[in-house]
Amino acid sequence: TGVFSDIASVESNRQPILLGKPGKTFGEFAMKRAGVSDPSRVLFIGDMIEQDVGLGRATGFKTLLVLTNKTKEDMMSHETLKPDFYADSLGSIVPVLEPITK
Repeated sequence: TGVFSDIASVESNRQPILLGKPGKTFGEFAMKRAGVSDPSRVLFIGDMIEQDVGLGRATGFKTLLVLTNKTKEDMMSHETLKPDFYADSLGSIVPVLEPITK
């Protein structure tokens, strides 16, 4: 958004597609790009409740929140944005995901 998208729009003679989180457009774009039609088969992984879990909820994805000190505090105060799953670190989910990606 802002000055750079305005310049790009004028120079390319095209309108930008804004893909910011937690907007639904980013999730729909990612699904289309990956050839996925059922949003419930997507696991959206992130470390920010409002942006990442918010996007997942808006798009119908399953969500996994990677905990940091900030997200632990945020998670306690959020009534509506609860992730489907959470992990202490990104590295801790690799052993779980490896078997299903082979």
